Amino acid sequence: MLYQKLATALSTYAINEIGFVHATPNADELPDDSQQYLPLVVVDSKLGFPLPHLPTLLREADDALRRATTSSEKASTSKIMVLLKPDHYTAMNMRKKLIMEKQLDVKDEIELIDLIFTLSRHSKSCIAWHHRRWLYAQWPEMMDLEKELALCERTATLHPRNYYAWTYRGWLLNKFITTSEDQHSEYLRTRLWIERNVSDHSGIHHMARVLQVMGKVNKDTHMDWIDDLIIRFPGHEALWCHRRFCATFFALDGHGFVDKAITAAQGTCHNDQDLMHMQMELAIRYGIWLCLMGISPTRKEEYCSRLQDIPYVRAIGNNKEC
Repeated sequence: MLYQKLATALSTYAINEIGFVHATPNADELPDDSQQYLPLVVVDSKLGFPLPHLPTLLREADDALRRATTSSEKASTSKIMVLLKPDHYTAMNMRKKLIMEKQLDVKDEIELIDLIFTLSRHSKSCIAWHHRRWLYAQWPEMMDLEKELALCERTATLHPRNYYAWTYRGWLLNKFITTSEDQHSEYLRTRLWIERNVSDHSGIHHMARVLQVMGKVNKDTHMDWIDDLIIRFPGHEALWCHRRFCATFFALDGHGFVDKAITAAQGTCHNDQDLMHMQMELAIRYGIWLCLMGISPTRKEEYCSRLQDIPYVRAIGNNKEC
């Protein structure tokens, strides 16, 4: 049985990374001691699941899970199932019960979730993230905050716009990042993430949560930072969305920056004119939004007129605000 090969490989090797294998290699391409596991691919501490055989593996794992009666059998079969399919409710709940019965070690369980998240597809498993959150809610003394934040960044990189990773990070912010020093460190980490991922709305939303938790932040420094990013990286809606948040959070009059952004876009020699038109459109729509918020509303007619002068916008006729 393929399932038995997988169980033996997991008990024999200290696996620290899993992945899917699209094509099974020839036996002579693998180390002698791992050829017996084909079509599974085992090299050192890496384990590859062969995609063509995945349905068979899942079926055999499910059968083994149903037949398990002892705590030992439930522990091993549920481990294999969550490695193959971390969104398997029954297997994950079985492991929760075993942990509460002290049949499984909490530290080992955290390491199992670490292993699950080495596979890009698995890093968006809501059940796995919820299980990790449950573990730390039950045993907060096990929390290694730096490790958890590093995991959030790695999984958000593995799978861009990873909603579950950012939601978990928001939970960490509320429950464990409680000192002003830790909150400031999280603010700086989030700034760095946004600078490297200017289109990622998830990171932008997290920054808003960080600002709300901090309460006090240097308004001028923060606005200089986001304004600089908007000018340096034109055409990215996520950055403009954050400026909208800041306009209400800091109660700003942002019309001056709208003029600055438009002037910068018009004066830039850029190969991608559509990008410059997009930047101008985003700036003007931000200005219209300010007017709708009651900040210098008399400028709305001017903005609507300028919006129609942009070729890109005129072509698609997208002017709902006006």
